[in-house]
Amino acid sequence: MQSSSYNANKNKLKSISQYISIVYANLFQQALSSNELVEITRCIESIGDKEVAHEIVLSNFMNSDDVIIPSDSLMRADLDVFLEETYKRFFIRDITEAEREFFLNFFNSNPNVSAEMVYMSFALSNEYQFY
Repeated sequence: MQSSSYNANKNKLKSISQYISIVYANLFQQALSSNELVEITRCIESIGDKEVAHEIVLSNFMNSDDVIIPSDSLMRADLDVFLEETYKRFFIRDITEAEREFFLNFFNSNPNVSAEMVYMSFALSNEYQFY
């Protein structure tokens, strides 16, 4: 099955539990335990601003030694492959040529952007919030 080239069919908002489970799996390449999922979900539910709550949870995930993110040098060594894998990993679709061109220009203009920053941006993006 080929992945869709555009997110037009993603119109259902992920629940808090879905979002946390999926982002954890994307970052750690394994499932989150049920107990941790319940604990994180309750934490997010207790915070009024869900975007801030997601940022806090993601920041905590990113600070873990177990998070699986390519090194910045590996990312920069082959930006095309990094972008293709990141789109498939987070958006479950292929990158469009317009997106590829945008990001290649962005990376070339912003040499200090890290793989962690890119992963954070994808995980916090509007498209990632939906399935």
